[in-house]
Amino acid sequence: MKKLFILEFICFCLLQIVLPINAQAQNWTTVSATNITDLNQQKLGAGQLCFLATDQNDDTISIGVGGGGQALRRQFCSPVTVGGVTPFTVPNPTNTLPPGVYYRVTVKDTSTGQEVLRYTQVSFAGTSFNFDNYAPLNLGAPAPIIGNSVTGNLSVTGNVSATGTLTGSNLPANILQRPIGPLTSLKTGLKWAHIWRLLLFSSSSLLTRAI
Repeated sequence: MKKLFILEFICFCLLQIVLPINAQAQNWTTVSATNITDLNQQKLGAGQLCFLATDQNDDTISIGVGGGGQALRRQFCSPVTVGGVTPFTVPNPTNTLPPGVYYRVTVKDTSTGQEVLRYTQVSFAGTSFNFDNYAPLNLGAPAPIIGNSVTGNLSVTGNVSATGTLTGSNLPANILQRPIGPLTSLKTGLKWAHIWRLLLFSSSSLLTRAI
């Protein structure tokens, strides 16, 4: 009976040691990479891989680290040598406060001082993140222009100038489908000319009756 009690006590003590270590490991993610290269398969000789915590708008934010502590609004960086990065840790986005933060990931070529890679809204989960296997998902797909038509959504910033008739199958009801351009001006001019004729005719009729 005494031996059983001692065994249970030892197991309890081990759990108290192991569980905090496991929780601590879940709060941090180890970043690794071995093949940071260019299109000619020339690995980056010397550089720096950096992670910066951001919100969904790519604005830098301060975050709480899972398990306690605060991360400053600074980059987590590690040197790159011949395409490989020295493994380093960043707060696990799953356990940060607020949870689900993003990272802006950049690579700098120290030989030129230039930024040679940038990804925004990078997200991951778990205790390890292999940057070699990262597939960016937030890059917008532009609508291809084929002939005189566009397949997909078309976003325009600024004014739109068009001639002809504006039509669409899903235009809001408060938007009238009407001619645009010189034809509109011509029709407007004819409309006012007709109004002036009616006014002159009415005035002439009134003067004739008065006389």
